[in-house]
Order: sequence, then C-alpha cells, then structure tokens
Amino acid sequence: MLNQALRTLDSDIIINMGFFLRDVHQQIQQLHEQQVSSYGRKPFVVYRGQGLMKLDFGKLQKTKGGLISFNNFLSTSKAKEVSLDFARRASLKQDMVGILFIMSIDPGIKSTPFASIAELSFFELGYVKHGQGDYEKAIWYFEKALEICQKTLPSNHPNLATSYNNIGSAYDRMGEHSKALSSHEKALEIDQTILPSNQPDFAVSYNNIGNVHGHMGEYSKALSDYEKALEIWQKTLPSNHPHLATSYNNIGLVYFKMGEHSKALSYLERALDILQRALPQTHPSIKNVKESIQIMKKKL
Repeated sequence: MLNQALRTLDSDIIINMGFFLRDVHQQIQQLHEQQVSSYGRKPFVVYRGQGLMKLDFGKLQKTKGGLISFNNFLSTSKAKEVSLDFARRASLKQDMVGILFIMSIDPGIKSTPFASIAELSFFELGYVKHGQGDYEKAIWYFEKALEICQKTLPSNHPNLATSYNNIGSAYDRMGEHSKALSSHEKALEIDQTILPSNQPDFAVSYNNIGNVHGHMGEYSKALSDYEKALEIWQKTLPSNHPHLATSYNNIGLVYFKMGEHSKALSYLERALDILQRALPQTHPSIKNVKESIQIMKKKL
C-alpha cells in the first residue's frame, strides 16, 4: 500500500503514513551505515523483477537511453533468477509486461542509502516459526540471519548477540539444553565486549541462561543467573516493570524446586504485586502466578 501510494502520489495515504516513511528511511540509513564498509569500493549489480502495464511499458520504451527516477522504496536481489521469477509471474497477468531491472550500485555514492534486509527477513521468519512451535525451522532462519550478520557486521555487533539468544531459546524449547546454553553464553560474551555491565541486554542473557540451567536441573546456577538479571533490571527499569515480575517469578519457581517453599512464596507474591500494577487483571501471567502461589501455600 505504501509503495503504491508513493507511485501514484496519493497524498492522503502519504500524509497519514508519514511517520512510517520516516522510520523506514531511518532504518535503511542505519543499516547502510552499519554495512557500507563490508561492500568495499567496488560497484555491484542487483536485479528487480516486476510487472508493468503495457501502456506504461510503451512510454518506457520511448525513453531508451534516458534516466528513470523512482519515488518509492525498491526491493532488489543479487540473484538474477529470483528477480526473473517475479517478472515471469507478472507477465502472466492481463495487460502486463514482465520487466527485469538491472542496476549497478556504487557504494561510494552516498546520496541514496541502500541496505541488505535479508538478515531482518530471516529474523522475522524465525520469530514466526518460534511462535508456531516449529523450533527446528526457527533455528534454521535464525542461523541464516546470524550468517548474514557475521558477513556484514563487526564480530561484536549487538545483532549477533540477538541471533545467538534467538537460537538458544529455540534449542531450549527443543530440549537441547547444551546447545541452548552455548548459544546464550556466546550472546553474553558479545554483550560483555560492547556494553556497560548494567545494560538491560545483560539481564536478558542472564535470564535466558538461568532458564536453561533450570531446565537442566542445575537450580543453584539458575538462581545465581536470575539474581544477576534481577539486579540489573532493578537498576535500569521502573519498579513496576513486568521484567522485574519475570525475575521474581523465576526465582520463586527455582526456590520451589529446591524445596525452599517460604522463599518461593515470598518471591511469587512480589511478582504478583508488580503484575497486578502493570497489566490488565485478565492477563494470563497474573493467572499463572496466582496458581503457583496457591500450590506453594499448600506446601507450607
């Protein structure tokens, strides 16, 4: 819809989506700045396959040798066959002609930013598969994203840590805890090289590692990890932030598994207090913690 509005100069849609246009451009600009050094100074070729109305194609033929200006975001591919397939499919529609644009990109020209978004696409597909419970496929997509990050970004870039955390979470859900632990520890190592020790990203990694240790039955290690995550979140987040409730809940459940029911109940009640202040009363997290508290009270 956005590109169509830009092509047809639909002012209503363009005005209403102005914030989105700005965000897309800023994201492309940021990615461009991160990736530009990986391209070197040598121009490279990309392809775009699309359909064009026969009337518009006739106009295009008359401009042979001239210049074309695009007023929309262009999605391209380095794989010619992929773009050709788009052109072929477009040509099957009535009154349409399949077009293959061949474009030479000079990294030295900075007037128009460009960026590879393959990494982001694989991230999104990985999240979808993870949400569907297809963890094996999620790992495949997350590893593809990681591979692209490794080729285009510095070895200590935060996106690599995100990839490792995503892979680790999927492995943990599959019960492959050793692989999960290895991935989360790699994420933590990257964070430790680039971030201050009190950054929330550290808490995410510690929490993930704690989850794995808990699933492995290593409750003392899990408790230590969760306490590190809690300490960071207490310093960096508001007192009623749900992440704090997550930490209190996790610590409470670990104490329960260690047989320390009084401590478990104390932490679960703290988690419930925060959730009731931060979330709607019908939120499933509140229901889950309440059920855990009832179980704990029966143990005392």
